[in-house]
Amino acid sequence: MVQDLQAIRMEHPLLGDEAVEPILTPTNSGRGLSSLATLDWRQSLGGVLILAGFVAVIAGWWGVSGTTSTSSQLAYMVSGGLGGIGLVFVGGVFLVAFEHATDRMAMAQVDARLRHLEQCLAGEFDSLNDVLRQGETAAPNGTSRRSRVSARGGR
Repeated sequence: MVQDLQAIRMEHPLLGDEAVEPILTPTNSGRGLSSLATLDWRQSLGGVLILAGFVAVIAGWWGVSGTTSTSSQLAYMVSGGLGGIGLVFVGGVFLVAFEHATDRMAMAQVDARLRHLEQCLAGEFDSLNDVLRQGETAAPNGTSRRSRVSARGGR
């Protein structure tokens, strides 16, 4: 797939060595410990907080189930249950923050590619516009197109 992208880049008139890299580059999708090393800190912290939240909820449930005293059950429910739910929520916020940062980077890449394309195409149509303007003002019989149209009583 990388060779296909390089072949397309070599054949395309606007893409050269100075072109911006493609947004979606082929990656090794193998799972394992190497994929853990590529985690962002927000992903790591979010995962740890969610895991800690679930552990706290389970510990709170375990504590509530082992006691008959309402005051002890309330303490386990508040510390384990509500604290665990809070940890899960904060972990989710970190994961959403990572997704937001990833989306912003992708949009920055799209913006850079569009700016590059705009710079490459800036002069591409100038010569075509000049030819069209010359063809509009000079007709084969020496009169301009506009004068012929107005002489016929047209537009």
